Amino acid sequence: MKKKRALVRSAGWNAALCCVESLSCDGWAVDVLTSTKWAQAAMARRCSKYHLTPLEDHVAYLGILENALSGGQYDLFIPISDVIVELASQHREMILSHTRMILPDRSSVSVADDKGLTMELAEKLGAPIPATLFPATMAEVLDGVAALGLPCVAKLRRGSGSAGVLIAHSVEEVEAFFEARPEADDWPILQAYRPGALIGVSVVCHKGRLLASHSFRVEDRYLIGGTPPYAMSIEASEIEDCMAVMVEALQWEGPLDFDFIETDEGDLLLIELNPRFSGTTSFAYRVGVDMPKLLADCALGRHDNHEVVATRPGTRFRTGLQYELICWGRDPLRRTGELIAGWLNPSILYVRRWSDPMLLFAQVLYALKATVRFHRQKS
Repeated sequence: MKKKRALVRSAGWNAALCCVESLSCDGWAVDVLTSTKWAQAAMARRCSKYHLTPLEDHVAYLGILENALSGGQYDLFIPISDVIVELASQHREMILSHTRMILPDRSSVSVADDKGLTMELAEKLGAPIPATLFPATMAEVLDGVAALGLPCVAKLRRGSGSAGVLIAHSVEEVEAFFEARPEADDWPILQAYRPGALIGVSVVCHKGRLLASHSFRVEDRYLIGGTPPYAMSIEASEIEDCMAVMVEALQWEGPLDFDFIETDEGDLLLIELNPRFSGTTSFAYRVGVDMPKLLADCALGRHDNHEVVATRPGTRFRTGLQYELICWGRDPLRRTGELIAGWLNPSILYVRRWSDPMLLFAQVLYALKATVRFHRQKS
């Protein structure tokens, strides 16, 4: 019997690596699109092959994608990063003319990809969110800061991880943030600053209903922008109704990533959606919630027989060597002991990859580049 074949983009993301590992274990051949052969999913031994694509030239990228898909060799295309999900939603007819892809309509992707539209929808549906303002003029920006108080949060409508998020401690910081974006119709939003731990929920959906979810908590000190190095599984039944209402309203298909803040007062507030797999998808995979496989089953029409594994709250997880090294590299004097203790603690789960030296090399290389970039920006 011929193997099913999937094509995944973007190879540097943790979720792409999880898709490669999950689907290859399920009997698929998995290829990746990548801007560099050193991306972790491209270097993984379970990756069948990789196709090099340009990093910024979207026209050239789409040409390479269509050429790869037009041969009819792929049974599924999985977009991973925010940018690629956006491109895939814009060109869904071309993609679906060649292969399967699980992604909702473009209007739904646009809402999930825009923090302002997400907050407007959440507010309309009665979901708990921080106090949020949508200024259209600089006068409204200044009035908003006065109403929210300092510190407050200014956010770009589109961005991944902590990119485009400013915790402002002065009016001048907020003014400079908004003035750097001259397009008033795409201005950032303002929110009340509510410190606390990040509560993330990774889900897979089908026709506007939740099929599977995995909830986790990340302490403040591990928020390094993007995928955190450590997370802990939790029970988050109190926000299930909120998620179900959002998923139904969007008629969502495929993976979706919810981010909440657990405030010091114990409130759980929705702060954003990401229209893709979470960077902690490997955590869910490690504890038995195989989201890439569920996505593939949905594409093949086999979702009705999927059994969701209940995860035990309190399970700790290391998301990836590169993220541990990035976290350590920001403050090595204080975090060396914690890094070693994490490696030696058998109760902290991780996806075992020690038998894949080229993958480990790619992860160390990524961590090194990110650490150098961080310290250059800091200086």
